Amino acid sequence: MILYCVDETSSDSRGDFFVFGGITVPDHAVFDLVKAVDDVKKAFRLLSIPREVEIKWNYQTTQQALQKSNKENLTREQHTELKSKILNEVSKRGRDDIGIFLYVIPYKFFVNDGWQSYQMAMNVCFGKFEKYLAKKKQYGIVLIDELEGIKTKNDGGDQINLTKNQLRGHILFYVLNLYEKGTGKTEIPHIPLILPNVISTLSGLHQINDLVIGSFQYYLQYALQDGPERDKAVNVVKSIVRNFHVNFESPDKVAAINCGLNIFPQNKNESWSAGLKTAFDLIPALKQKLSNDFNLS
Repeated sequence: MILYCVDETSSDSRGDFFVFGGITVPDHAVFDLVKAVDDVKKAFRLLSIPREVEIKWNYQTTQQALQKSNKENLTREQHTELKSKILNEVSKRGRDDIGIFLYVIPYKFFVNDGWQSYQMAMNVCFGKFEKYLAKKKQYGIVLIDELEGIKTKNDGGDQINLTKNQLRGHILFYVLNLYEKGTGKTEIPHIPLILPNVISTLSGLHQINDLVIGSFQYYLQYALQDGPERDKAVNVVKSIVRNFHVNFESPDKVAAINCGLNIFPQNKNESWSAGLKTAFDLIPALKQKLSNDFNLS
């Protein structure tokens, strides 16, 4: 059995891209990985940070969790050091123990499409996971972290706020429709179970996942810029690049893009607004940076 942890990066605009997805971990590797990260947190500067206190990619969010737990504050430098130690536990393990499937979309498309952005992300990520499981002759479980409410548009094109509960309803409807009732058929025969709205304070895997996709969003925030912050972001992501799933549909295909790393939209539509067309032009620029920085193709 292989577990696939799914989450989103912060749905406020940080840079040009939105990220959805996460890590895959086989059942035999879960205990060792979570224990290793728990041990890092407990030993860090004698703070003995328990599992329920999440070390988030964002410094302020981490501070709030520490204060709520009556734990000592971390400086920004200490927070960066602790994140690095946790990500090092990921980098020690190859794709057989920790793999990554991500969906990346320019942020303007995410805002424009709203709920449909999530649905497309799940279609892509779960579809890749299904094909991977079929190739491995394995079964899998998808564990979706709680997703935040979003701004979207209704059928009339008006901007509305979709609450967390409303988004949860959409996700439940989507998941149920993946399994055709009463027919014995399913679009995802190797994924017998999808669990939405997992509470990450209880899930060590989702806490690790938060840092993995957070580090990649950090890279995306600076990927198309120049300067020292970009250089730091490249170095952070280098530790996890080797974990991206590569094309498993035939032995001679090894590309990570369109497998572990799925960048959408894939084609420009001339009916789009000028803003969406400009956002789409970020994609070839990003792919060139990924090739230069990590030799990803």
